[in-house]
Amino acid sequence: MAIEFNVEVQFNASPEKVFHALTSVDTFVDWMPNLKEVKVLSEGDIGEGTVYEETRRMFFRDATERFRISKYEPPDTLELTVDGSEGSSGSGQYTFFYRLGEDADNGGTSMSMRGEITGLNKVMEFMGRLGLRFMVRAIRKDYHALASHLAAQSNE
Repeated sequence: MAIEFNVEVQFNASPEKVFHALTSVDTFVDWMPNLKEVKVLSEGDIGEGTVYEETRRMFFRDATERFRISKYEPPDTLELTVDGSEGSSGSGQYTFFYRLGEDADNGGTSMSMRGEITGLNKVMEFMGRLGLRFMVRAIRKDYHALASHLAAQSNE
């Protein structure tokens, strides 16, 4: 059974700027908390098919996961997939679906990110459900850090 979660964030920047920041892998270290290293593993421009690895400090240890951009439709649709068997998590399929749109109320961007985790054995699924609250909190922290980063850029 899939583990699903949603994160909604508002940005005071255009959808184009938010999308660009979400896909400018080389600049993640400028804003993403606990990120130790990021490496692009594929050739060419960032887009559908791009593969990169993130190493983060999580739960008192370093964890590396390999991300693949599975859908790239600027400025409003992005999908990332992670095959857990290729990284520190060791199992599971993780998919992150992003939808960005103009936020008429504040003139910025409204972003909805839906996450889905499948392919876990019963024990890992149970552990995943227990830790889901902490993972969602960390994801929100990432995107609030991105919002602050984008706001600081617009003030320069």
